[in-house]
Amino acid sequence: AAEVLFISQPSLSKQIKTLENRLDITLLNREHNKISLTEAGKVFLQYSERVLALCEESCRVLNDLKNGDRGNLTVGASQTIGTYLMPRVLALFAQNYPQINLKVQVESTRVIAKNVVNREIDIAVVGGDVPSELKKSLK
Repeated sequence: AAEVLFISQPSLSKQIKTLENRLDITLLNREHNKISLTEAGKVFLQYSERVLALCEESCRVLNDLKNGDRGNLTVGASQTIGTYLMPRVLALFAQNYPQINLKVQVESTRVIAKNVVNREIDIAVVGGDVPSELKKSLK
C-alpha cells in the first residue's frame, strides 16, 4: 500500500495509527506479520471509498460547469418564435447538450426583454421591436 501511495511503510503505519487514535478504534488487525481489516476497518473503508467517489464526481461536475459542459440555460422567446421556431432549435440543442438543464420562457417581446434586463433569462430571440426604454438597459 505504501508503494501505491508513494510514501514509506513506516510513514503509512504511523498515519494509520494516528487515524486509529483519533477515531479511538482499531482499524487493522496486526498479527504475526499479517494485516487484515477489523469490522470497523471494513466499514471505514466502505465509507472512504464512497467519499472519494463523491470527491471525484464533484471535481468532474465542477470542471464541466467551468467548461460550459453542464449547467442551466434559460431561453426566452416571443410568442411567434417560441411557438414555431424554438421547439425545433431547442430539441436539437437538448439532443447535442443533454447535460444542460434547459428552461424556456415564451412571452411577449416586452416581457422577454424585461426578463433579460433583470437577468432572469440568459438568452432570448424575439420577433417584435424591443421597447426603447428596455433597449437602453440591454446595451
